[in-house]
Amino acid sequence: VELMWLVSRSHVTPFTDDIMVERMAQMVSYYISKLNGKQVSNLKVENPKKYHFKPRTLLRHMLGIFLQLSVSKRFLESVADDERSYDQKVFRRAARTIRNKGIAPEKEVARFEALLTTIEQIAASSVNNADGDEDEDDVPDKYLDPLMATVMRHPVRLPSSKMVMDRAVIMRHLLNDETDPFNRAKLTADMLEEVPELKAEIEAFLKAREAKKGPAKTAAGGDDQKNT
Repeated sequence: VELMWLVSRSHVTPFTDDIMVERMAQMVSYYISKLNGKQVSNLKVENPKKYHFKPRTLLRHMLGIFLQLSVSKRFLESVADDERSYDQKVFRRAARTIRNKGIAPEKEVARFEALLTTIEQIAASSVNNADGDEDEDDVPDKYLDPLMATVMRHPVRLPSSKMVMDRAVIMRHLLNDETDPFNRAKLTADMLEEVPELKAEIEAFLKAREAKKGPAKTAAGGDDQKNT
């Protein structure tokens, strides 16, 4: 962890690319939650010196990694999406603990709290979108990832099977298995082919759909105010 903290101070990109960003967010969230959650009193090691277990130092490093990777919007979004470990109250408690125990400078704590506000807004926006979004039935099949059935943000073509997938999805697959998931042919990240025309189509479709939703949401809000 200390090595990761040191490396991320000068090299952020390797930790925020399509392969690593989600896993890094989950790791940081997990440690922050474990060190500040309700079960923290059960987090004991019989011989902490032998195993170099230093909770304050570990929390300091997690804060450092969090702040360093927060330059990536995708990292913040991944933290907000982490249903296993992210908890708004626990993260706020972590900020208070770090401040009260002098684990990090006030400047870093203040920045951490500001980023928590951003993450809370992202999480709230995701919930609102999930509640208000129409089914994916209105999205053309060619815009959906064939494995996850989610809208592709960065479509790439697999050279062997010729299937088109979202880059983030196939990169996660390649992290564990360097094969084409459709025919098991050899596949590496550098073999993926960009599909810029389809990417432009998807972006235009999403913008048009969002533009249609805007007036509808405004009208709905006006009706709610009239009824109150």
